[in-house]
Amino acid sequence: MAENHPLPLEKNVRSCQDVRKAGFDGTNEDSSDASGFSMITNSHMNSIKLFTGRAHPALAKNICEYLGLPLSRAIVGNFPDGEISCKIDEDVRGRDVFIVQPTCPPVNENLMELLIMIESLKRASADRITAVIPYFG
Repeated sequence: MAENHPLPLEKNVRSCQDVRKAGFDGTNEDSSDASGFSMITNSHMNSIKLFTGRAHPALAKNICEYLGLPLSRAIVGNFPDGEISCKIDEDVRGRDVFIVQPTCPPVNENLMELLIMIESLKRASADRITAVIPYFG
């Protein structure tokens, strides 16, 4: 019979304010705290790019304002036949990239747009691509 052990979440979870402070106060360059977490530093924040699709650009702008990052440029539109086009207007080679694209209606269109953006970023040689997909039922 398996024993019921609670996960030690307090050791593994950092608040957004802790991460933000560690990245912007300039005193924690490439350091880690007592729990062994690597702190986000200014140099790491400079290598982060945040993109958004057309589903909820205001959410991505709010996230960028909170983090103190500019919203990265991408041209997302439709070809005359209705297919989705995506052009990345930033250098993402070797950078960590985040795409904010919620699953609000029309879900199929927004999901396909996200997949095309991921493919465009892979072709542009982004190091890591993370999709942030909030659910707005």
